[in-house]
Amino acid sequence: MKKLPWLYITALFFLFYLLLYINGESELVFFLKPFLIPFLAIKLYYTRFFSVKKWLLLGLTFSWIGDVVLMFQDLGSFYFIIGLFSFLTAHVCYIYMFIHLKSFKKLSTKSWMLLAFVLLYLIVFLYLLIFNGELKEMHLPVFLYSCVIGQMLWGAGCLYLNKPFAGYDLILLGALSFVFSDSILAINKFWISSEIPDLSIYIMLSYLLAQYLIVSGIIWIHRFK
Repeated sequence: MKKLPWLYITALFFLFYLLLYINGESELVFFLKPFLIPFLAIKLYYTRFFSVKKWLLLGLTFSWIGDVVLMFQDLGSFYFIIGLFSFLTAHVCYIYMFIHLKSFKKLSTKSWMLLAFVLLYLIVFLYLLIFNGELKEMHLPVFLYSCVIGQMLWGAGCLYLNKPFAGYDLILLGALSFVFSDSILAINKFWISSEIPDLSIYIMLSYLLAQYLIVSGIIWIHRFK
């Protein structure tokens, strides 16, 4: 298993899934979705032990739960809330992982500038979503989720600023992709406008890219540590 280029195979599997998504193969897409994150987790599971491995596996596990639950969100808002909570828990695992990697050990001026940028983005985005969207009873869950994913992004950014070399850049790009994915998911679900097209393919593309980059980055830095 160690000699198998599983990350490359995973990338091909993700691309195959996205092509099916683009071509409207809804039945195959629905069937394959629960296998996406486990496919990625296989590489991590067979990677030699390192300090934050369990937290990354936990993050992937809760992400997988969120993926599966959100497959049934059309049946009611309950499923969306459970899926949101699952991803929130996944991000908490990622935050703890970044803390363990000492992302906040040394906060520079750039670190605080990054925090200011993240807060500004969240404030503007939530403001627009509240006054142009249809959140209804989802105000508090969306607000809490936004705070957590903002913390996750800041942690990834501080990690890169403290250790700006191979692996840490992948983690930061993954965190940015996660924020992008969740932002357009919120727009796709809550924004009130007939002019906005279906953004589902971009949500899946950026989400899969986010998970792939974070896992690849963590494996990379521990392989050459």
